[in-house]
Amino acid sequence: MDLLLKTSTRSAMQTAQYVYEREGIAGFWKGNGLNLLRTAPFKALNFFSFDVYSNMLSSVWTDGSNSARFVAGALAGITATLVCFPLDVLRTRLMAPWGHKYGGPLRTLQGMARFEGLGALYAVGARP
Repeated sequence: MDLLLKTSTRSAMQTAQYVYEREGIAGFWKGNGLNLLRTAPFKALNFFSFDVYSNMLSSVWTDGSNSARFVAGALAGITATLVCFPLDVLRTRLMAPWGHKYGGPLRTLQGMARFEGLGALYAVGARP
C-alpha cells in the first residue's frame, strides 16, 4: 500500500479502498510474510556477527573504551545487510504489480539469478 500511496494521486482512503476492492483484506498484508522471513535471519546474523566481531576486536582495543563495541556493531550491521539484502529485493519484487512473473518466492529467486544474473539480487530500486 505504501508503494501505491507514493506513486498515486489518490488519497490514503481512496488507496485503501482500491486495495480492498482489488485484493481483499489480504492485500493490506501483502509482503508481510516475506518481511518476517527477512527480519528473523537479519537479526540473528546481526547478533551473531556482533559477538564474533566483539571478540575479535577486544584484543585490539584493550583500554576498556566503547570503540570495539562501536566498530563491532557497524561491522555486524554491514554483514547482516550484505547477506540479507537479496531477501529485501525479493520482497520488493514480489510486492510490485509485475512481481510474480516467475512465480512464488523461491521461483522468483531462481528466475532472477538464472535470467537476470546474480547482480539482480543486489539491485537497488524496482524495475521491470
